[in-house]
Amino acid sequence: MKINVEIKNLTKKAAKAALIKKAVAAVIKDELNAADKAEIEVSVALMGPKRIKNINKKYRQIDNATDVLSFAQENRIPE
Repeated sequence: MKINVEIKNLTKKAAKAALIKKAVAAVIKDELNAADKAEIEVSVALMGPKRIKNINKKYRQIDNATDVLSFAQENRIPE
């Protein structure tokens, strides 16, 4: 299984891309059977609480910041 991880850092803080990719790959490998798909793509966007709150309100009608938001590929957030 090939796992592609794209990271977009929208914060002013440095991110350890290699560590994030390793963590995402480990979770995917634990959760999915290798026979399910030959290739998997995951995008990770790092952002601050204000931006997360705005996205949460827009797409989930919840006016709070959260630690994690996830969307299926067909529900991609416009740039």
